[in-house]
Amino acid sequence: TGVDLAQLHGNEDVAFLDQVSVPCIKVVHISAGSGTTGENVAMDEVLRDIDNFKGKAVALLFDSKLPGSSSSGGAGQTFDWSLVGRLGDVPVLLAGGLTAENVGEAVSLSGVVGVDVSSGVELSPGEKDLSKMRAFINNAKQ
Repeated sequence: TGVDLAQLHGNEDVAFLDQVSVPCIKVVHISAGSGTTGENVAMDEVLRDIDNFKGKAVALLFDSKLPGSSSSGGAGQTFDWSLVGRLGDVPVLLAGGLTAENVGEAVSLSGVVGVDVSSGVELSPGEKDLSKMRAFINNAKQ
């Protein structure tokens, strides 16, 4: 098919991953601000998702979700990254609220193997800024 890897953002279950013929990255959404604004993360639910997809997904992508929002991702806000350190040996991609200013901290977290950025390198919605992109990449590499 020419497809080497699939990134799944929906409510796919493990049975669905079994039907996909290429390796998958499964997205796990965590409420933006979790752990920093008094909002509790349903850690049991997150851990259940991890257990379900371990061995099925090549990595998990943790992205923020605005509380009460039906849309997932694209929130431009962080969640409590210390959650990632509680996951053990699961390869993690980190998304949500990443900028040139905080990506260095993000990539230094145990288990983080990559990052996903969008609004953190934009001048305005949908308009990427070359200098922000360069700064982001440089800081991610340090």
